[in-house]
Amino acid sequence: MLSSYARRWRIFHPNIRAFLVFDTCYQLALTVYGLYFPRYLIALGHAEDTLGSLMAAGTICIALFSLGAGILSDRIGRRRSLIFGVSISKAAFLLRGFLIALPALYGCYIVDGIFITMYSAAGTPFIFENTASEDRIHAFSIQGMIVRASGIVGNTAGGLLPRLILAVSPGLDDIAVYRTVFVLSVLLAFAGVRQLYAIREPLAPAAALAETAAAHPTVVAAPNGGDSSLPSAPRLARLRANFPWTRAELVFLVQYTVTASLISMGANHVLPFMNTFLIRTFDAGPDVVGVVLSAAQLATLLGIMVAPALGARFGITPSVLVTRLMALPMLLVMAFSRQLWLVAAAYSFRNGLHQMSAPLTNTFMLAHLSRKTRATANGFLQSFQNGVSALSMFTSGLIITRYGYRTSFEVAMCAYALSAFFFWLFFVRGSAVARERSLDGETAVAGR
Repeated sequence: MLSSYARRWRIFHPNIRAFLVFDTCYQLALTVYGLYFPRYLIALGHAEDTLGSLMAAGTICIALFSLGAGILSDRIGRRRSLIFGVSISKAAFLLRGFLIALPALYGCYIVDGIFITMYSAAGTPFIFENTASEDRIHAFSIQGMIVRASGIVGNTAGGLLPRLILAVSPGLDDIAVYRTVFVLSVLLAFAGVRQLYAIREPLAPAAALAETAAAHPTVVAAPNGGDSSLPSAPRLARLRANFPWTRAELVFLVQYTVTASLISMGANHVLPFMNTFLIRTFDAGPDVVGVVLSAAQLATLLGIMVAPALGARFGITPSVLVTRLMALPMLLVMAFSRQLWLVAAAYSFRNGLHQMSAPLTNTFMLAHLSRKTRATANGFLQSFQNGVSALSMFTSGLIITRYGYRTSFEVAMCAYALSAFFFWLFFVRGSAVARERSLDGETAVAGR
């Protein structure tokens, strides 16, 4: 399995290799920064609820601006979107590490939330557009593994940074140490951004718009009753060039968003509260919780690794449907079992199944969209999912407080079941099975 990834890496387009090196630096920097920023706030005298409010402000901005970021990416190109968005976002990261006033911290979180949407909207379409059909699932899988491995490595190595800093400068106080960590992590992120300058986009946005206009000539009625293509009616042509969506793409996006948002709803009724669930249900100590969460991270990595083989063996849509259905008994075990080892195994297996399908669903979604609409569609999806996630975390907290964890798990099971049903209804039933078994990412829609 590892040899297949090594072989794919060698044949990847240089754009993909540059992006994945950038993403490794970016994810590591994000993990190390996030490890110490809550401590920095506490050292400044802020309470824990302040951190929650700051994160909520950033999440709301992500939900509000993701669609606009996708539209902008489709217009200016993926490379510019990535460089511009990540650079401003990390500049806000650096600035908030040196600020004390709460309004200024809120401002930095808002700026970060607005501009990081350009990374999230452009990143997935960029991978799709710079890989051959047989390499795409491997590329998405590698990116997923980078995110998970960066979390493990970043938390481990990041924990050693204060000791190293104090060994070099023993007189620093806690706030100065944290700020040094922030500077180092942001420098690592900008070292990754340097890789993005090596990217060469295959098609400029202006050329893409011209291609759309050429594909939709304006036909108007001639004075004699016949049809004539008149170059003197550029307004409609410009309108159609600036709205390159087909009806099939719009219908697909709505259907896909329904299934994806139901998964987000289910996951956010469980995952944000796993730590407290283990503590309150099993009286688990920090060491036990750490082992359970680490095992889940390992299962996630393994799930991402086997995704290409699963898609090649069974097809994309059947694999996605089966992984969602198999998550239901895992949630059932977590809700009703009182054996810690069994709950830990079910949780790890659920995480592996969820991440196993992620590279497949990314490939599936983008293969049904043209190059001129992918980032807009991805931005719309991110915006909708972030809104659903925020609402789900709020409602799950109320449900757990009033009715207990089991009810929250039951809500998650219903959401997963509905997602699997609608995925089957929209994409698997009837002729969709035969169509998606041969899906290679180079359909007529994807190649426009």
